[in-house]
Amino acid sequence: MRFHYRPALRAPLTCLLLLGLIGVGAITRAASLSPNQNISNDPANSLQPRIAQDPDGNVHAVWVEDDGGRKVRYSKGVWNGTAYTFGASNVGSFQYSLPNVAVAPNGTIMVAWSNGALQVRTWSSGSSQPGGGVSQISSGIQPSIAVDSASRFHLAWSGDSLIQYCQWEGTSCTKRDTISGEAANRPDIAVDSNNGVHVVWDGGGIKYRARADGANWGAVQTLSNGIKAQIAADGQGTVHIVYSNDYNIQYCRKTLAGGCSEAHTIDAGNDLDPSVGVTPAGSVVVGFRDATAGLLRYVSREKGTWGGSQQIGGGITIDVAARLYVERASLVWSQNYEIQHAVVTLVAPPRFTGTLTINGGAATTNRAQVTVNITNTSSEGVPTSYSLADGRDPGTPNVPFSN
Repeated sequence: MRFHYRPALRAPLTCLLLLGLIGVGAITRAASLSPNQNISNDPANSLQPRIAQDPDGNVHAVWVEDDGGRKVRYSKGVWNGTAYTFGASNVGSFQYSLPNVAVAPNGTIMVAWSNGALQVRTWSSGSSQPGGGVSQISSGIQPSIAVDSASRFHLAWSGDSLIQYCQWEGTSCTKRDTISGEAANRPDIAVDSNNGVHVVWDGGGIKYRARADGANWGAVQTLSNGIKAQIAADGQGTVHIVYSNDYNIQYCRKTLAGGCSEAHTIDAGNDLDPSVGVTPAGSVVVGFRDATAGLLRYVSREKGTWGGSQQIGGGITIDVAARLYVERASLVWSQNYEIQHAVVTLVAPPRFTGTLTINGGAATTNRAQVTVNITNTSSEGVPTSYSLADGRDPGTPNVPFSN
């Protein structure tokens, strides 16, 4: 790509002025949805799925299966470069509540469910089948799990109509708290990139409480009217919250110290039951149920811009993998008593590498115009435009650059 750069008159410049690459024209691409995969594929009634992604980009789904025995089922999806291959096995038995799953940065999986008391089981994500034993924490239902950068698990659940919390390390809770008042249920939990812990729940509106790593809990806040809040963290110290209010899906971003910002309303019909997943770079996928059309839908937010509502198909109880290690989001839902899976492939911010040369490497001394050549050597395509900053210090000819 060649264009002209007009420097301001100033002290003599040497052979190359290394200019700041401060903007890149976007290649027009958008999130895309893969075909569905039936990952339960058996005659039993399969419902209430949850899914998590591991650091290798593989996925781990759990759901409840009622074939007379009320089982918690598990399936690992191995990424082959273009799609997932799934297998299924049992984790345990359930009585009261749907299961949940998360995967830590060190590859440890945790599954939690209720069988009269809250049960947890951990094993390595490298295994094709569940391992380890089952541990019991407390009475309760509706477990949610998140992980921090030290691979510690954080759980929130409803017990005695109160929101309960546990920081799990190894084989037991090393921190155990009750964090809500009465009449609280449906908690969801996330841990930000600074290891701050954030919990949302239903309790006369959308309630929120958080604590910094190793610190005490802050005060309970009411964020809004609404129900069924879900929360996920990116890699930039921010959490992303969705909930249903007045048959619309509401979204906001929040930091530990700040309030909700960048509020956004998703309105495709009578919209209910949202779920949210976020990449480290801050791309967002929200899945939800459009009760007007009887369909599941998703929307994505990439590079700060929301896309339109996209149809997934029929079904109920959609879940988006909350902590995304790679730029694709797995969705699971129940349709006709089978667990379906699909992938939303997100657009990673393009990375461009190469060299920038001014005036062919020749000296430039107060010239009215010089020629700037940028050679892109990455495999992600050629950008359509650049924005360059004036007034940088001289550099060396053909200095490599990358964004």
